Amino acid sequence: MKKIEAVIFDLDGTLLNTVEDIMDSVNSALEKYGFPLHSLEEYLYFIGDGIEELVKRALPENKRDSETFPKCLSLVKDEYEKRWHNKTKPYDGVKEMLEDLNRSGLKIAVFSNKPHNFT
Repeated sequence: MKKIEAVIFDLDGTLLNTVEDIMDSVNSALEKYGFPLHSLEEYLYFIGDGIEELVKRALPENKRDSETFPKCLSLVKDEYEKRWHNKTKPYDGVKEMLEDLNRSGLKIAVFSNKPHNFT
């Protein structure tokens, strides 16, 4: 049996709870366009397939067109840049787990589809 040498984690939703900053950013963009806002529970359903899919899911169905979607996506990115660290925090026990893994000698890596400047 092979010995485990490394552990790779996803960032959002695995190590860090980022959903509130994501929700605040998307809702801010939606509000500026006069679109309905969404609850935390809805964002838990929206997230998981990247920012483009999240924005499509958040937009009203009749506003997912080639004109509105890219503008809203750009605004969401701008809004997230302002607040990406306001409410984001590690899940309980993550810091201690990473310290334990580090002490054990395992290599630790993070793999994310989030832009590098936010990781």
